[in-house]
Order: sequence, then C-alpha cells, then structure tokens
Amino acid sequence: MSSVATLPAERSIEGQQATASLRSRIPELDGIRAIAIALVISCHYQAFAGSFHGLPEFGWVGVEIFFVLSGYLITTNLLALRGTSGAYKKFYLRRVRRIFPPYFLTVAACALFFFAFRRLDVRTILLHAAFLPSFVHTGEILRQAAISLRHFNFPSLFQSAPLETVTPGVEPHSMTNALCAMWSLSVEEWFYILWAPIVLLFGRAGIIFATIPAFLIGFVLRWLNHAQGRFWYTEFFCRFDLLAMGALLALWLYFRKDSSQLDAKRGDRILWGLGLASFLALVFLVNSIRPVMGREIRDSALFAAFGTVLIGITVASGIAFLVLSGSEPRLLSRVLGSRVAVWVGRRSYMIYLAHIPWYWVVCAILGSASYSGWTAAITALVLTLVTAALSWKYVEAPLLSR
Repeated sequence: MSSVATLPAERSIEGQQATASLRSRIPELDGIRAIAIALVISCHYQAFAGSFHGLPEFGWVGVEIFFVLSGYLITTNLLALRGTSGAYKKFYLRRVRRIFPPYFLTVAACALFFFAFRRLDVRTILLHAAFLPSFVHTGEILRQAAISLRHFNFPSLFQSAPLETVTPGVEPHSMTNALCAMWSLSVEEWFYILWAPIVLLFGRAGIIFATIPAFLIGFVLRWLNHAQGRFWYTEFFCRFDLLAMGALLALWLYFRKDSSQLDAKRGDRILWGLGLASFLALVFLVNSIRPVMGREIRDSALFAAFGTVLIGITVASGIAFLVLSGSEPRLLSRVLGSRVAVWVGRRSYMIYLAHIPWYWVVCAILGSASYSGWTAAITALVLTLVTAALSWKYVEAPLLSR
C-alpha cells in the first residue's frame, strides 16, 4: 500500500453555523469536501493515481483538509453549546447519529464480503468496531521517540535518506487494506471525546493553552519517526494538531464578533497573511526536498516535521476566507457552491467509507490484474456514488433531520 488517505466523519446538515454574525449555511464548505474526497480517491485508485504524471499520488492532502475542517466545525458546534443544559448529551448524541450508522453499516458489509471470500479478519473488525486503528503503532512511535530523546539522537531535518519510490494507488487484497482509510475516523472519534470537555469547561485562554501540547507532541513525534514506514501518518498523537488548527480558527471566529471592527480586520489580515506565508513556505519546502515526483515525500524528515503544519495553516486560512467573505457572485464561490460540488460534499462521508471496499469487491470479481485498470476504477467509483446517494437519502439525512 503506497498511500493512505483519509476522510471525513463530518459534515453536512449540522456543524456549519459559524457564529451569530456569520452565514448560517456555507455551501462552499461542501465544495471543499468535494475537492478533498476527489483527491483521496485519486490517490487510492491505481488507474487515477498513475495518470497525469503521478500528480494524483499527492491526493492524501485531502485528509489534511478534512481534519482541519472537522476541527473547525466541531469546535464551532461546541462553542454554540456552551452554557446550555445537557450540552454533553446533545453533542455526543449528534456525533453518534452522524458517525455510527454509516460507519458500522460499512464495516458490517465488509465483514460479510470478506467472509464470503473466506478472508475475514476478526482482529481488524474488532479494531474498527472500537475506533482504534489510529493507535496500532502508538507503542512503536513512542518507543522510537523515547530512544531518540534519551540518547540525544535527533534525525537531521535536511539530510534524509533518498525518498522511497511510490507505487500508485492501493491494492486492497486484505481486509486491513480494504478498510485502511478508516483510520481517520479513529482520529476524529477520539478527538470528539477529548476535545468536548475542554471547549465546554474552559475559557478562551484555557482552550488555546490546551492546543499547545498537541502542536508540540505532533511536531516531535513526526520528526523523530519520519523514517518508521510512515507509521506517524495514521497515528492519533501525530495528527491531533491538524484538528487543533481548525479548532483555533473556530475560536477566533467565535470571539471575533465581540471584537471591535478594527481588531477584527487586523486579526483577519494576520490570519490571511499567515495562510499566504504558509503556502509560500510549503512551496519552498517541497522544492528543497527534490525530487518529489514519484517519491514518498512523507518519508522526508523536513516534510514530516513542517509540511503537515504548513498545509494545515494554509487550509485554515482558506476556510476563514470562505466563511468571512460572503457568497457574492465570484468564480470561487460559484465553483465551490455549485450543485455538483455541494451534492458530492454532503455525501462525502459515505463516499469516503465505501470507495476502497467497493474497489476491493470489483477487483476481487474481475481478478487481481484489474487493480490498475480503468474499468475497475470507474465501476468502483459509480458503485460508491450510488451507495452514498442511497445512504444519504435513507440513513443519514433522516437521522440528521431529527
């Protein structure tokens, strides 16, 4: 498996009320989800990943987008619940209704398929049932970090070994691989559990202070484990900081409405300036790692330590721009808020859950040689979209409307 990307557990009917002073419905955020899920699928299906000179292989960036967006939306919801009765119950019940039904339906369907093909892996089922895939390598990650710190043996940020050549897409020949993208759901579920008490109990300073360990731990663990087979990429403690970036954005937008107009504009300029600086720094960083085409850039110590952070800041700044700038008829708003983009974005959760399992089913029927074929990729994509449409109509939307 060459690239593991991830996706949303979030997002659609609920969670998009930014603040009282901002738009209550932001269709452009659905457009961002549509772009993110397209990136994810493009790096997982071999026919797509191997096209366009290998550019789709970088589609795992879609997961960074989803994490930042999730942190923003969840924290926005929690801030809106502060001071209300039964806040914890309301929040966790919403999360259960949103996440559990599609998730466990998908896991159960996969279990039946693999049982039928005599490849059922009970351990994998149990891990996913408990939302634990993002903790599988935690012991190894912490052990390596402890060894480096004990011996003051820190990897050089600028002299990494030659980057590994990427094999386009995934080959979901086992149950673990077929469910590989669901590690992100594990990250998000534990984020909900840990983050809700912080937002509901503490003030602004306390919430900001709580994000500091996330940034420090994430940076150190990614840096010290960059060469450990990309274990860091799917580990909760290495990814929490992306969700924290979205959370800080939500915090700024929440308290922004109580700021003076001058302070609000100054804060906006700082935020967008940080986004532009992060994007330029990311371009410089990637350029300094060359060559990256056809290589696994996440094996670079420089990228593992700083790349994720720069991507997160850039995405957070972009979300802020969409939330604050309104929906006047400009090209970006028209594209992200188009019917197709919104349709895909609202159904992105089930699209994410189903796209690799369907890919496995199609390839299992057509034969292993079909992994790299366009027939398998397009067939799996169509089946995924149909599944997402049915899930939205009969499962997700009815539950969310309650």
